[in-house]
Amino acid sequence: MVVNLVSPRSEAEVADFFKNPERGESLVVARGTNSRFLAPHTDRPVTVLNMQNVARVERLEPADYYITCQAGMRLAQLHYILHEMNLHFPFLNGESSGTVGGMVASGQISGSNGSFNISRWVLALKVTMADGNVISTGAVTYKSVAGYDLPKLFCGSFGTLGVITSASLRLYPIGSGPFGKDMLPVSPRLPILTEIGKVQAPKNRGNEIALRIKKALDPRGLFPAISGWNA
Repeated sequence: MVVNLVSPRSEAEVADFFKNPERGESLVVARGTNSRFLAPHTDRPVTVLNMQNVARVERLEPADYYITCQAGMRLAQLHYILHEMNLHFPFLNGESSGTVGGMVASGQISGSNGSFNISRWVLALKVTMADGNVISTGAVTYKSVAGYDLPKLFCGSFGTLGVITSASLRLYPIGSGPFGKDMLPVSPRLPILTEIGKVQAPKNRGNEIALRIKKALDPRGLFPAISGWNA
């Protein structure tokens, strides 16, 4: 397996990478600090996108309890930024490893009973697709009429559908507790693609649905296959 390392410095450079006709057809895997990195099992050449330089805070709105930051931001750094504003995100502490993009892409679940599911705290995402187009999903208002809740599709997708370049995260004040009347603990859930694929009810054909989503969003197969399936 031949590995090529590319280190974009902005969201625009991530998009330009996919639009470059000289890029070839190598498998593309995004990587932050390696804390959640899963190396693909493939005989194809692999290009690793090192996202650590795409790491700005794009917007912080303490009064509205959300932050938008780029995927390469380290979680420990984000924790300290929020702590200075008397804000908190339930997956963070001063020793958190990894990056924002890795946390979202891996579908992180926290809490002793798994009740903190990252998808409930992601308000919006920017994702660069295989053709270089950047899509914006979700809305920073928690109760919105923005249509389908597409951020949940990418939470826990492990880079199989696109490259997450920024995320808007829901916050809460330190000391207030994370659960309001509209934010109750939830049971741990698998990533949405995995859930679809494991449906066993007759005529539901869950695997086929998930693979069709994968094919629609990644028609050239530039991103890794859904783990354990033949894409």
